[in-house]
Amino acid sequence: PDIIEYKIDSRINEINLKEKKVFTEFDEYKFEDKKNLILSMWKIAFADGNIDKYEEYVIRKVSDLIYISHPDFIESKQVAREEYENRKT
Repeated sequence: PDIIEYKIDSRINEINLKEKKVFTEFDEYKFEDKKNLILSMWKIAFADGNIDKYEEYVIRKVSDLIYISHPDFIESKQVAREEYENRKT
């Protein structure tokens, strides 16, 4: 792996150590707000037309931490992809 991948992996591991404390604050948010957060993250990830493995990893991790189900995770990804495809045409 190159230095950039190493740094990203190191940063992700560092985030993993702190994540539970940070994401417990999201317990107070409504489900729709949490789902909109995931949708927004997917829209950002699709901005360049390419989903990087780190982008997907982070979105998946956040989804898990704020209790977004896998079907809702996938639905948000599909909505963001469709919006991106419609912007291209």
